[in-house]
Amino acid sequence: MKPSDERSKQISESMRPYRKMRKLRGEMMLSPENISLKMVYSMIKEGSLKNSKQNRDPLWSVPKSQSYIFALYIECTAPKDFLLRETECEDEDTHSELHIYDGSNRLKAIENFFENRFTISFGTCKVYYKELSDYDKSALHNVVVQFVKLRNCPESFACEIAEKRNEGTPMTIGEKTGLLISVDTPRSKTLDELMAAAPFMNMPDDRASGLKIVAQLLQSIEMKRGVNESNFKLTDYHFDAMRNFYKASDVVAYSDTMEKIIKAFVKVGEFCEDDGVSVPKTINDSMTLLNGKKKQTRIVFFYLSVAALVMDHLRNGAHINEKALMKKFEVLLNRSVAAKESGTPFSLTGVAIENMY
Repeated sequence: MKPSDERSKQISESMRPYRKMRKLRGEMMLSPENISLKMVYSMIKEGSLKNSKQNRDPLWSVPKSQSYIFALYIECTAPKDFLLRETECEDEDTHSELHIYDGSNRLKAIENFFENRFTISFGTCKVYYKELSDYDKSALHNVVVQFVKLRNCPESFACEIAEKRNEGTPMTIGEKTGLLISVDTPRSKTLDELMAAAPFMNMPDDRASGLKIVAQLLQSIEMKRGVNESNFKLTDYHFDAMRNFYKASDVVAYSDTMEKIIKAFVKVGEFCEDDGVSVPKTINDSMTLLNGKKKQTRIVFFYLSVAALVMDHLRNGAHINEKALMKKFEVLLNRSVAAKESGTPFSLTGVAIENMY
């Protein structure tokens, strides 16, 4: 039984954007290509093979990198496929670039070994690349890996594919959120603008924990109906909720608040080190009290202090200066110490800065 004309129209209207999506995906080309390690290294050095801005920075430890290179050398079952997106250059005389969406840790390990930054062990003998014989170098150079190239592929599709490929690989919520910035929705664009105004919320090796806090702040403002509501707080949303929020095509609510946050972030950047991209000196000096904690954890203390100060500014008109930020940092530090002494759990999430704004 055919649906009525009205029902047919409703179905057609609902399916229209998905037909467009299907067409775009159909035009996308996925091209596997075998390539030697020597050529991979050459491409890295010449700059034609780069990590995508949405992908997390390489973070493998030296032992893990050593294990991977050793596995490649002895032709063990090491993963050898890499997901890349090909981008065409506007200059016809310039070759296209390949951006890495999956495999950045492994490619960095290859580069670092070829640059003699670590050894691999053969029994009890530790050997640098430069110490290998010509025969063994040749054997390593000729190891074949596979580049899975995405052509005619929008960034959002590449991010989606990378996310699916990494479902079995532990990624932080912040790193997953980084894949959402390119979905090209009003909210993802606003998040990108907020991060551009706050480079100090994107420290190296932080596994995107600053991005996570900014993303959850933006989402909290919309979900709690603005920063001035009595029940407003920085909420730690499950990533599924964040994915749905940032992929939705809804316009950004409270755009005036977003503009105020941008101005507040810029103000914080004025007293950050290295032209606004590093922790202020007073807080960096105080981080010696956190020396027993990992570097990434110490940075989150700073990120949450910034979030508390910005929200205090928006809600209560608090002044934004280095002294005020230092006070927030000290309160957070004291809460951590008190929790440890009392044996109670302490989580570096939005709960940690409740009642500080």
